[in-house]
Amino acid sequence: MDIFGSTSPAKMPSHFFWGVERLAYETAVRADIDRQNYSVAPRYWYIDAEVVCDSCGTQFVFSASEQEKWYETYRFYVDSFPRKCITCRRTARHIRHLRQEYDANITKALSTHDKDLKKTVVEIINALEECGSTLQHKIEENRDLLLKQLK
Repeated sequence: MDIFGSTSPAKMPSHFFWGVERLAYETAVRADIDRQNYSVAPRYWYIDAEVVCDSCGTQFVFSASEQEKWYETYRFYVDSFPRKCITCRRTARHIRHLRQEYDANITKALSTHDKDLKKTVVEIINALEECGSTLQHKIEENRDLLLKQLK
């Protein structure tokens, strides 16, 4: 009896591969379901999957070995699946990090006489802009204010 593709990768539930362009069944690797995080259906197999990045539109492969790491080492929920290529994921993480730095420092930078801190926050704002992040109007205003304070 085959439950959720336990005997064949071709019989795995389609929701595991939503939006995938192509599956390379010949790359299938048996999964260790005891190491996975799932509620109903485990992933019995990891299969190289071609995906189109939601951000930049390039095709990338979410490999069987990456899936094994995601689901067995990092213990991501088995229904999770990357929607962005590695480059776009790294960029998004970098933007998140810069934004956290900005949020942690902006209040002090606006109220202090510490020119180094003011310069650092301006550099953070510039880096956010260079990464393609859309700056909120208030962030642009804060950069202008910091630049005036530095003069």
